[in-house]
Amino acid sequence: MHKVTKLLVFILAFVSLHCAYAQAAIFQKVPGTSVYATVPDGFELTKKFSGFINKANNASIMIVTLPPANIQMQDIFKDEKTFSAEMALQNYTIEKQTQIKSRDGYPLTIYQGKQSLGEVSFDKWATMIFAQNATYVATIQAPEEARFQEKEAMGVFQSFSLANDTTAEDQLAALPFTFDAVFPFQFVGTLMNQSAMLVIPQLSAEDKKRPDIILSQATEVLKAAPLDQVIDFYLNSLKGTLDDITNKKFTSVKFAKRPAMRLDAHAVMKGDNVDIIIYATLDDNGHPLFLHATGIKDSLVPYENNIEAIAKSVALRDGGL
Repeated sequence: MHKVTKLLVFILAFVSLHCAYAQAAIFQKVPGTSVYATVPDGFELTKKFSGFINKANNASIMIVTLPPANIQMQDIFKDEKTFSAEMALQNYTIEKQTQIKSRDGYPLTIYQGKQSLGEVSFDKWATMIFAQNATYVATIQAPEEARFQEKEAMGVFQSFSLANDTTAEDQLAALPFTFDAVFPFQFVGTLMNQSAMLVIPQLSAEDKKRPDIILSQATEVLKAAPLDQVIDFYLNSLKGTLDDITNKKFTSVKFAKRPAMRLDAHAVMKGDNVDIIIYATLDDNGHPLFLHATGIKDSLVPYENNIEAIAKSVALRDGGL
């Protein structure tokens, strides 16, 4: 499966949202996206993702911005049988497909179903908007006891409206940190207002020698945890994607103007031998901040100074999340 399609499956299956709806609502933009939505009373913007949360019942609505979808991704999403099979592997059981239109006329395919996360069961709705310069993934999820109604979910989706496609400045402004993209690396997009992706555009995504950098801030709280353990926590979250980590070398450094730890190591990623460089620190509230560079074995060496310069340029906004 194409790596962008795998990302789609991950987002639709694992975004943990718990959503409720009220009749009184306002129409506002989701920061970091070009999507406007009718937001129910009780919901407020959150720094934890690109969307809204209701603190009273832990309900949420999320919009994720992705690069423009390829034909394969669109075909998988629109084919109910294929999409349902992919989601079933992630404990997301699709029960119904509905066709509606957004406020400004975009056709939307809505999937409705249930997902089990541990012992908790959720009602879940998901859709995608295939715009010219971006793809938007929207999910609504609610604990069963919230009794979230189908017509209420449809009301949220039907309220969607797209402004002009989100600029890089809009996306960067929604991140909890700032950074400089040091040549030859260039910023290509954000994910969930928590991560920034940098690549070397002269090298194609299929070129195994292309190194990639992800800057991300996690919502977990690891206050006072030793930084080598913070990195181990991060690596554990990548098991199945990044495995067999060897030749670990930890170095105390500065990152985001804070005491930090750097890991240099070898690993196996989807069958390829790769080198990784990871910087880690904690913000004022104990949320981890990472820089993760990955490249096929020996491909990071020519860019080590560039990666270090990017790490030195990172700064948290208002102390972090």
